[in-house]
Amino acid sequence: MMGYQGMVCLAGNQVWWTWEVEDVFLKVQRGLKQAMKDYAKKQHRQIDDLVVQVCAGFAKIYHCRSVSG
Repeated sequence: MMGYQGMVCLAGNQVWWTWEVEDVFLKVQRGLKQAMKDYAKKQHRQIDDLVVQVCAGFAKIYHCRSVSG
């Protein structure tokens, strides 16, 4: 299992995502019509935060290359 840590992480993430989506559908069924839009906003924020974190690491590498290049 130690050789497949990324796969374990992805599988766990898919289980969590499925639960969240099912929860959103239950909220819509109960009358919360904005639940899907709220969840979409949450997902967009999470992706934006991830992009910022990933790009922050690349920014230093890119900066070093442009200075030395």
